[in-house]
Amino acid sequence: MTEQVKTGDGSWTLKSEQFGVTYHSVHGARTESEHVFIEHGLAQVPGDGPIRVFEVGFGTGLNAGLAWAWAKRTGRRVEYRAVEAFPVAVAVEVPGLTEEEAARLKAGTSWDSSEFGFDVEVGRLEDVKFEGRTIDVVFFDAFAPSAQPELWRQEVFESLGEGVVDGGRLVTYCAQGEARRAMRAAGWRVEKAPGPPGKREMTVAFREAVNRFNVRAYALIVEDGRVLTVREDLPGGPATKFPGGGVEFGEGPEEAVLRELREELGEAGAGEITGHAYTTGFYVRSIFRPSDQILSLYYYVRLNRPLDVPTKPDAPVKVAGGEAGLKWRWARVEELGDLAFPIDRHVAEHVLQA
Repeated sequence: MTEQVKTGDGSWTLKSEQFGVTYHSVHGARTESEHVFIEHGLAQVPGDGPIRVFEVGFGTGLNAGLAWAWAKRTGRRVEYRAVEAFPVAVAVEVPGLTEEEAARLKAGTSWDSSEFGFDVEVGRLEDVKFEGRTIDVVFFDAFAPSAQPELWRQEVFESLGEGVVDGGRLVTYCAQGEARRAMRAAGWRVEKAPGPPGKREMTVAFREAVNRFNVRAYALIVEDGRVLTVREDLPGGPATKFPGGGVEFGEGPEEAVLRELREELGEAGAGEITGHAYTTGFYVRSIFRPSDQILSLYYYVRLNRPLDVPTKPDAPVKVAGGEAGLKWRWARVEELGDLAFPIDRHVAEHVLQA
């Protein structure tokens, strides 16, 4: 069930009884949509060819209607695809559309004309499949994270990124820090922009072209059923990982992992490689340098002498002579749920538990 709500700019929106929130801002529904999705979305796509839009949360059809009116006004074709898990039977008024066009939006039926084409899928976002990277702009208009937290997770933004062209963008009214961190972790470059009335900021995120490999080498040091992990302060905050780091020019990955151990643990890091464990077998984009594709190699390493660090998850410690800022602990394989990076998590589940 929904109820109509008149907003600050005179336009109407709906309030969802299921989620307890309005579909658009009470400070001005149409003003918010124009600002977030048209001005910072459609109008920013370079060139004069068709613009391909994917909307998360078709809702009342307001964003689609404004995009349609923009296409008619500018003469630039917009190809619009949306997904909506909870369709509503009421549509809001959009200036610039004919009665027939408004009826099409309200019905949520497919349409195609010279300036605008759209298709609405009734279903869940996680069931949507993308055929290659074709999307220029994502209109991310799900209900707020407090109402639909499942749609603001890192995995969601990773999935959306698979369908977005290099240089494409995602725009949303949401400026919540946790949502932005999820976007960054999924490989988006995240920027702040001035918000619409009633909000100080909004979010614009970009998919940058991947143009180089970033080769990493890591150590799996396993003793008595436990593996050595390190907690490091990184730009996104503290992260638990396996020891190791970047391969430098002029060295091989085996040399790199032994060097990294000596740098990170000091004298305690002296050891030898006993075997190769894993090389990245799937695509991973760097969360710190979105232009990098990560290729990681993991090696089993035996230290020359025992390392006395704790096994408690909440009590990692520094190692005398080791790199400042690093804290270490031994962890059972089944306790590795706090690993920060996707390749580390894959190794923990599919290599160490095998």
